[in-house]
Amino acid sequence: MHQSPYLVAVMGLPGTGKTFFAQRLASHLSAVHLSSDQVRHKQDLLGKYTTQDKLKVYRQLLTETNYWLQRKRPVVVDATFHRQVFRNLLEEVAHSQKVVLFYLRIVADENTIRERVDRKRPDSQADFSVYQQLKLELEPLAQPFLELNSSRKSLETMIDQATEYIHRGLSTV
Repeated sequence: MHQSPYLVAVMGLPGTGKTFFAQRLASHLSAVHLSSDQVRHKQDLLGKYTTQDKLKVYRQLLTETNYWLQRKRPVVVDATFHRQVFRNLLEEVAHSQKVVLFYLRIVADENTIRERVDRKRPDSQADFSVYQQLKLELEPLAQPFLELNSSRKSLETMIDQATEYIHRGLSTV
């Protein structure tokens, strides 16, 4: 799609479908996919959601992001990014690597979220109470972003819209 590396942040609360979407988007873009859930698992921090634990996960996630960007690979990183402090860390990586950063926010209706988080998922232990807590902590996103509703749109439509959004953004740099 594009010769230079770029960074795509797929953000959203638990159960919105961000990891499912991010995996498929990364494959479609021939990009590296990195997930906070996988980092949390590798660091043996499953079920640990203190601010310090979250910072450890985000710092490792962004270390890995930096690694791939230095190797000129596009990266799709998925995490809640529900607080500005975590987005600031991501923006520092994008700035230091001089790459374009795209935010994609995945949302879903609460009935869909409840159904999804009630099912066992490979890397996430977030249940509906975690969703509710993070929803309370959610800080507004001031940066431009594309919002995609996973309970209303097909995966193919979401991929097409995200690809077009990224393509448009890359054509202006």
